[in-house]
Amino acid sequence: MHTALIIDDDVWRQRIMLNNLKQYGFEEIYTASDGLHAIALAVEHIPSLIDLDILMRELYGVSVLKILKAIKATQDIHVLVGSGVTDVDIIARVVRAGSNHIISK
Repeated sequence: MHTALIIDDDVWRQRIMLNNLKQYGFEEIYTASDGLHAIALAVEHIPSLIDLDILMRELYGVSVLKILKAIKATQDIHVLVGSGVTDVDIIARVVRAGSNHIISK
């Protein structure tokens, strides 16, 4: 069974991604609006894919990614980073932190 976790503080983007992932056959999809809740959900459910926003209010997306990659149970989850960020330094930090793919919003 394919499961996913959408981490984004924008509820509209969560809904769009939720609908897209359902069309691609993901059966269970969890959503989180902040990094701490997202990390807890990732550890609890070990999703097949995580869609992660970089710019969030509570815990910056790069920090979430680093924490997920440091936890043995979540380190191998594929992480898709979707962001409107164009700053090369931030994108480089995302890549170094372990993102599998980056897409522009």
